[in-house]
Amino acid sequence: MTAPLFGILQLDRGDPWGYAELQGLVQAWLQDAGGFAAVGLAVYLLYALATPTDKSESERLRVPVSTWMLGMAALALVSYAIYLALIIFKKGEVPVPPLPRRASRPSPSCPSGTVRRRPSPS
Repeated sequence: MTAPLFGILQLDRGDPWGYAELQGLVQAWLQDAGGFAAVGLAVYLLYALATPTDKSESERLRVPVSTWMLGMAALALVSYAIYLALIIFKKGEVPVPPLPRRASRPSPSCPSGTVRRRPSPS
């Protein structure tokens, strides 16, 4: 007997991507690149703010912070706050389709499915 498999390496991912998926792929790439850029900008701004300003002019020129960088950081922060609010309040989600009803078979005498008993003649 052989030992059972510990894991499977799956190399085939199915059909290759084509032009039909290009819009979704570009959107995913932009989201990923934007996230990494926002993290990099935040780390750089924290470093630039931590650098003392009483240093020499040459040391201050090595870590410049422009108004463009601060504006983009503020825009990214506001965008992430709006996105977080949408997630918290569950807005913009794809609605979940309702579960299918069970097929019940109502009796022909009563459309509601309940069986009525006739009084017995006594």
